[in-house]
Amino acid sequence: MATIRRRADRNNKYQVLVRHRGFPIRTKFFVKLSDAKQWGKEQEVELDRYHIKYRPNQQITLKAICNRYLKDVTAFKKSAHSERYVLKAFMRRANFIHLNIHQVGAEHFAKYRDKRLTEVQPATLSREFNILQHMLTICQKEWDLDCDNVLTKIRRPRFDNRRNRVLSEEEYNLILENSSALLRNFVELAFETAMRRGELTNIRKEHIHGFVLDIPDSKTGSRTIPLSLLALSILKTMRLPVKTTGYWISRNFRKVVRKLDLPHVTFHDLRHCSISRYSKILNTPELMLLSGHRTMSQVTRYTNLKAKDLVSKINFNEQGKLRRIK
Repeated sequence: MATIRRRADRNNKYQVLVRHRGFPIRTKFFVKLSDAKQWGKEQEVELDRYHIKYRPNQQITLKAICNRYLKDVTAFKKSAHSERYVLKAFMRRANFIHLNIHQVGAEHFAKYRDKRLTEVQPATLSREFNILQHMLTICQKEWDLDCDNVLTKIRRPRFDNRRNRVLSEEEYNLILENSSALLRNFVELAFETAMRRGELTNIRKEHIHGFVLDIPDSKTGSRTIPLSLLALSILKTMRLPVKTTGYWISRNFRKVVRKLDLPHVTFHDLRHCSISRYSKILNTPELMLLSGHRTMSQVTRYTNLKAKDLVSKINFNEQGKLRRIK
């Protein structure tokens, strides 16, 4: 029931306290007594509706929702392995995981956000919150749980995680020289084709048609990739499909990079290098076909064009003569 009291320490405002078993206390201040009574009645009706649909003894906890999401949603995603790791880690870290879903508020996630930002980068936290926000959306839309998606209410940290690390020719050759035969093939293919790690490990012989490689299942759906002479010759020497994983590629690539003491280099940077290199000879639609990007904004993150790259185009024509712009 709603309790109304006058608070002298709050300029004689009326404080409404609404208590209901299984739910946190709701409170608010009003200047007019009539407004206080109206708000109290509204809250009682809302909490009664929740109580009828979700009785407190059912204990629909945040942990139970996470486990159901892992079983019914995550298991059918391409990113199931990584998403399962993120959710299980969240269940270990969050001290409010055993609360009833209606007791979990924005304050809980805000405190969790502040603590996590002392441990990880803002981009990592944002990806984690994207998964949790989708989980709460599924609760509302598909599981008929009338819970609040509190993650839409809290602030997200701003970040700019665009990478501009482009390997020099010397660095690239050093990586090739210190790689195993299989890793070397993956490095050269990524540099020649701008393929993603998961695409490289799923190549089959039947996907190769002359100088064109069909990828039936990629991050952005099915696509085709033009092959260079070097890329085609590498694929012909490989035993396809390869019996390895993207994790193996990244782990062994990190070992090589650490051995050579090359700072801030990841395997995905090879895709960046490839797209930047081809951007000098291909136009935008051709580059989007090669990279598999669907929008201009996506492909421009990878081109890494610099002002000095445009100097010759501005000042000289195709014949090498000085260009005069009228």
